[in-house]
This record gives sequence, C-alpha cells and structure tokens, in this order.
Amino acid sequence: PEPTVFTVQQEGKPDAASGGGTANVPSLSRSERYERARYWIEKVGLSVKKDEDKYPHQLSGGMRQRVAIARTLILEPRI
Repeated sequence: PEPTVFTVQQEGKPDAASGGGTANVPSLSRSERYERARYWIEKVGLSVKKDEDKYPHQLSGGMRQRVAIARTLILEPRI
C-alpha cells in the first residue's frame, strides 16, 4: 500500500519547533492525477503542450521553480 499521509520536519529540532507539518495525499485515479497536474502546470505559467517532452535538465531554472510550486500546490497545502 502507498502512504497517504506524510510528516515533514526539520532535522535536529523537536516536532513542536520543526516548522514542519503533515501533507495529506488524496487517493486519485491516474486520469485525475494527470488532469490535476496539467491544471497546476498551466496555472503557474508553463505550457503542457510545449514542454511535456522535456527532461528536467532541459528546463530553465525558473521553469524548474514553477514545477516545484505546482508539485506543492497539487497537494492542497494549508497556507
């Protein structure tokens, strides 16, 4: 079974002061995951059609940062 909840904390700090938290990963079908990924990739200003065949090393630094933001937002964090 795949985990659906992850706990995040900084090394060397107790849980209360770690600044970390819990990320709940929703259980989605493959098509729902792809749809959600495409939505957030376009939402952060990237083109799915233009960049879908590129490897990570072929993306600029700014594009990599946008992908990281999209990956985070897919998990619906509490901010």
